[in-house]
Amino acid sequence: MEHWLKNIYATHCLGIELAQPLLTALTVANDIPPTVFLSGNLGAGKTCLVQGLARGLNIFESVTSPTFTLSQWYTGRINNNIIQLKHIDLYRLENSNMADEFFAEENYEVIGSNTIIVVEWPERLSIIPKYCWSVQLYIEEKGRRVSIKAPKQ
Repeated sequence: MEHWLKNIYATHCLGIELAQPLLTALTVANDIPPTVFLSGNLGAGKTCLVQGLARGLNIFESVTSPTFTLSQWYTGRINNNIIQLKHIDLYRLENSNMADEFFAEENYEVIGSNTIIVVEWPERLSIIPKYCWSVQLYIEEKGRRVSIKAPKQ
């Protein structure tokens, strides 16, 4: 699925829209949390998209890039169900072994919970799991182009 985004507002709105299929995936996922891998250059709008996703999950906290903390938890509530968003940023983990280990630990921590995982800079990982959503943001002359691929069932 391809999208053309003219501005930050459109990026934010796309994040809100992305919440619904991820919530659906959450209800049928069993133990595997829905995971979104966000790729794009610095300034491409990855964190802005996560901010929109958080809003779509009824999360009202300020969402910032966890570049220095590596991960951040956010909590929302939909129909009296607690939904969590785990936002991971692998930018500072240039060693793929460290990134793999960190991702595995963070992933293991949320198994069986109502949690959606979003990973910025998944390129740092040596292996990309097949169950992940892939979102790529490209900066172009008059905005951003976004490609979204859902995992194959």
